[in-house]
Amino acid sequence: MTVDHIGYLSSDINKSIQAFEQIGYVQESEILIDNIPDDNNTIRNVYICFVRNDSTRVELVSPIDEKSDVFFTIRRQGEGPYHICYQVDNLEEQIQQLKKMGWMVLKRPAKAMAFDYSRVVFLFKRGVGMIELVEG
Repeated sequence: MTVDHIGYLSSDINKSIQAFEQIGYVQESEILIDNIPDDNNTIRNVYICFVRNDSTRVELVSPIDEKSDVFFTIRRQGEGPYHICYQVDNLEEQIQQLKKMGWMVLKRPAKAMAFDYSRVVFLFKRGVGMIELVEG
């Protein structure tokens, strides 16, 4: 598994972009609207923007409205880092390996527009937190 990015919760994506630019990051993508329904017809309903410095890529994630996946997460834990994303070659194989180590799949793999519709999955393990896997 190779680190792809650090996911960062933001209540206002434009303010977060500015704050990251002040500390040396450069906006790598436009602000994307991720509202693709998954297999359960759940819509993420988030704004996404990638920023990068020399060695680190950060995915800023901000809720569009109260129906967003991350709206209540921000209310509960506030803004800040909330996952590390790893790029993997075989998503299903990696999920099975992680499940054997006690990781729990939070949602079934789904396509993500931020990754050219590659599949992603979020997993959680107590004592570690949440990770994201992106295929490809």
